Amino acid sequence: MAARWLPLPVYLDVPPAFAPKAWLGLEALLLPLGLRPVRAGPDQGRRGLYYGPDPPDWESGLLIRASKETWAYFDHPVPYDPGRIRFWEGVPVLFGQPQVHRRGNGWQTELDLVASAFFWVSGWQEYACSQRDRHGRFPYAASLQAHMGWIHRPLVNEYAALLGRWLRGSGVPVPGISWRGKPWALVLTHDIDYLRKWRPGMLYRELVHYFLQNRLGLSWTGRLRRLIAVGRDWLRPGDVFRQSLERIWALERAWGVRATYFFKTGARDKRDVGYRYRSPYLRRVLSGLVKEGFEVGLHPSYRAHNRIDYMRQERDRLLWVLRRIGSQAELRAVRQHFLRLALPETFRIQAELGFRYDTTVGFAEQEGFRRACATPFRIFDVPANRTLPLWEFPLLVMDSTLFDYRRLSPEEALEATLALYRIVRDIGGVAVSLWHNVLYDTLDYPGWGRVFEESTRWALENGAFVGSLAEVAAELEGFY
Repeated sequence: MAARWLPLPVYLDVPPAFAPKAWLGLEALLLPLGLRPVRAGPDQGRRGLYYGPDPPDWESGLLIRASKETWAYFDHPVPYDPGRIRFWEGVPVLFGQPQVHRRGNGWQTELDLVASAFFWVSGWQEYACSQRDRHGRFPYAASLQAHMGWIHRPLVNEYAALLGRWLRGSGVPVPGISWRGKPWALVLTHDIDYLRKWRPGMLYRELVHYFLQNRLGLSWTGRLRRLIAVGRDWLRPGDVFRQSLERIWALERAWGVRATYFFKTGARDKRDVGYRYRSPYLRRVLSGLVKEGFEVGLHPSYRAHNRIDYMRQERDRLLWVLRRIGSQAELRAVRQHFLRLALPETFRIQAELGFRYDTTVGFAEQEGFRRACATPFRIFDVPANRTLPLWEFPLLVMDSTLFDYRRLSPEEALEATLALYRIVRDIGGVAVSLWHNVLYDTLDYPGWGRVFEESTRWALENGAFVGSLAEVAAELEGFY
């Protein structure tokens, strides 16, 4: 059953150009509290929240004072000056002053939590910074979180906790939120980048790059042992990537949980590994997943992130397969390959093609809270100054981040994953995890499967709802 959102009257006293920004910030702050902002006039607002430069003569409700200087900062994207940061009870707030005081039966604050929340969830810093990596991605090293050491802090949720306390102190009921009846949620997702490991290109890599050219830097004995292991794996019945996919699927059935599986139907670059979307094997997998209540989403190809024609064709191909197996399931979920985003084009394309929620927003090279938020939020189109009809479920942790980018051992990777899950548990948020169908390839990905299994079991034992994006997204019905 979807959450029942308690409406909160909000008197928004801001310039028209800033109103969409303020509204997104308010949504992001109120959603974790189980509240839904509703526009109200001056008299109605006294039972809820005021946001603007000149607080009215209220003796109840919560008043958040804003400044024209703050609004001027958002006239166009420019880098943020960390010298503006102010702290309240250890929480860094990006705009306003650290002043909070009683006002009759209510509270007033000079801390601009609304603008601060908007900065994070809109990805403002990503628009203000031109630096990109070789895949066109906003790099972690260029982020304010990297500069300040905040990647493990869901600051928007910390702001929401402050806001909730002041609202309660003003006599406003704050119901909070649960996820499918549980205090927090873990979403399991899988990008199916490959349906086979032993393709001609992989065999060439093993023989030429790894054995002859020794790109792994192994001893002669090590190279020979690897070549023998490759030969045994190649000759063994079945394919390790298919076996891994099926093992993940079987584990989730055994746990009694569901997940979201993202499939590709296009290969337009050397960083895409294509597979036949019409293949009988893929049809069998999709048919089984859909019948058992798992969710199927689209994983667009490497160059589809800014090409609506590519993404539309790939969406239509996946829909074609779903219809061929007799499924009327919609494609609501999408995650871009290589986590590639062109802002705002990628999100505009996704929205135009009818996707309901994305889960691309995460740093490839560092696990944590890329937009400082541990709950879903709506995507904001900064150049158009409007909110899109698209939810973002931010990506918290990815297997290749832990093992490939950060070079962690299985023990370190498990510790890093559980540390983030504890943070999400403690604030009642949603953790989105990404596990590829390579987990049980012990030759190239040793220990990956154990981290997936142990971290998921930990979440189940620690009160999480564990499931698919579709199941958690159902909780957002009626929010707007």
